[in-house]
Amino acid sequence: MSDGMLTKEFYARADEVIAVANKQVKDADVGAVSSSTLYAAARYNAFNVAAMAESLEEFKGEKDEAIRFFI
Repeated sequence: MSDGMLTKEFYARADEVIAVANKQVKDADVGAVSSSTLYAAARYNAFNVAAMAESLEEFKGEKDEAIRFFI
């Protein structure tokens, strides 16, 4: 990630996600909330990769590269 992406808006979005997690910790174990947050991020990133592909063939061609990037 380039430094140009680390804007005030970037941090505000991250803070909103953290605020939701902090709210959930009031009713759930912190480990469970952490796992749910990581799962949600993985699902959202998978959606993002799929949404950016112009075709199923392009998505399939980029899938392995996306997996390597995210792990």
